[in-house]
Amino acid sequence: MGDNNPVRPILEAITLGLHSALTSDPATIRQLRELDGKTLQVEIEPGKIRILITIEQGLPRLETDNPSTPADVAIRGSAGSLLRLLRNAESASSAGVDVRGDAGLLLQISRIAANTEIDWEA
Repeated sequence: MGDNNPVRPILEAITLGLHSALTSDPATIRQLRELDGKTLQVEIEPGKIRILITIEQGLPRLETDNPSTPADVAIRGSAGSLLRLLRNAESASSAGVDVRGDAGLLLQISRIAANTEIDWEA
């Protein structure tokens, strides 16, 4: 039975875009390789959009949330609060984001994202 989730093709396109952009930043790929196999569940409110991000071979893969895949860390909040969190994970509670699981992993991801040097025009 196929996945009829309308978000799936969008997540696949974002994944491909991220992979393409990250090829210009090998330092970030090296840092992400240390997180291979780790998963981050993101729940965006309102609307309850749930995304699972898995790090594989130093690259993120975005997919619709799969309840059979446990996340190492899960975050929930509005789109704005989640974007603020991306740049400063240490302010999760003040940003209005609920964090469950490995907060240390969230800090690692945030630090990597803050130091990522992507050439968006390449």
